[in-house]
Amino acid sequence: MYYPDLEWFLILANLLGVHPEKKGSTVQMLIYTTILCSCLSIPGLTVVMLSRMDHVDITDVLRCLSNFTVFIHSMFKLSTLYFKRSQVLHLFEQTRYRFWNIKGYDQMVKSTKWIRNMHASFFIIYTVTTMIKPHMKGGRSLSFRIYTPEWVPRMAVLLYEDFAVVVGISSLVAFDLLVRTFLVLAEAQFKMLNQEFLLLYDRHEFDQGLLYQRIRKCVQHHSFLIDWIEYDLHLLLVACTELNESGSDEAFNVVFPKKASIRHTPANQHAFLEGGQKF
Repeated sequence: MYYPDLEWFLILANLLGVHPEKKGSTVQMLIYTTILCSCLSIPGLTVVMLSRMDHVDITDVLRCLSNFTVFIHSMFKLSTLYFKRSQVLHLFEQTRYRFWNIKGYDQMVKSTKWIRNMHASFFIIYTVTTMIKPHMKGGRSLSFRIYTPEWVPRMAVLLYEDFAVVVGISSLVAFDLLVRTFLVLAEAQFKMLNQEFLLLYDRHEFDQGLLYQRIRKCVQHHSFLIDWIEYDLHLLLVACTELNESGSDEAFNVVFPKKASIRHTPANQHAFLEGGQKF
């Protein structure tokens, strides 16, 4: 079992076609492709509508700006989850097998569950409001300003828009929940690691061999957490800054510079642990 928020993400990811444990699934690929085409068609139809207008000013563009920002942004995040399923699965497995058991686990679960529900509730309210508004107005009003042929029934367009907004918002919720949960878990690990360091010499019985074992354990876990956080931050940067591989690496190095003082390579770590006996 993973952390409850991660289990919640897996349920949502399965519905969106980006489940990290189902990489070779044809059903998942079809779901992802359907969602991608549906959501990206909203900006496409918006461009068609604007191109068919006799005169387009800045006001017309601003009125349909959300057609571009919401759906393109959500599909970029969804595509990141789809094409980086192997990396996401790796992060999941590390939280299960390499993370220390969290102290005050039940209280932490309650806290993160409350924040998760609040975050999801905000997007649910936005989604429901967007879906209900055109039904209340009546006429030919739609949820979004897009090009619609006269022969297409209004109800069919509304259903298509409702589907697009639901899966688009769900993509945002899924990605944000995943990254937030990873960062919360990493924070808890660093706090426990800090407590372990502080308690190294706070023992009634001093055993040099046992002390070196505890130092070795702390150093190894610190090195692991640094590598894990860098892996997670790289995934976050690719999705949020929309950079290519080389550009994201450059930005990543700026945000998290690889300095010798904070970055432990396996060779340096081994040398430190072996050399500790000489202190």
